[in-house]
Amino acid sequence: MTRWDEIKKMGKDFFNVGEGVDILFNLLKNTQLKPVETEILTYKQVIQFFIENQPKGTEEFRGVILKEPHDNGCIVRQVFLDKENNIINNNKGRPIINLVLATRIDDELNEYFDDKDTIIVE
Repeated sequence: MTRWDEIKKMGKDFFNVGEGVDILFNLLKNTQLKPVETEILTYKQVIQFFIENQPKGTEEFRGVILKEPHDNGCIVRQVFLDKENNIINNNKGRPIINLVLATRIDDELNEYFDDKDTIIVE
């Protein structure tokens, strides 16, 4: 069973547990994707990813942005969740994900994160 199958198996109860975001973060942390490296990640770029990669066939969804400290700045991961908090996959069965290693994030994005590591975009 792949990690993505494990996520699907958790179903709608995935975010009903207190550590739901931590579970998602850890599963996404272990993806085999290499991050795109950039000097500055902006709020505009993050929102642009959500606009350009909106899931097809899913009317209700929201985006999740997760930030993790890194020696060279921070790792930012973005995914889509459906109305039952399941990760939305593309037509190949893989999560629609953006993974970025940024030396820093711009002031606007930093304000949205505040002192947290997660942003929900609805």
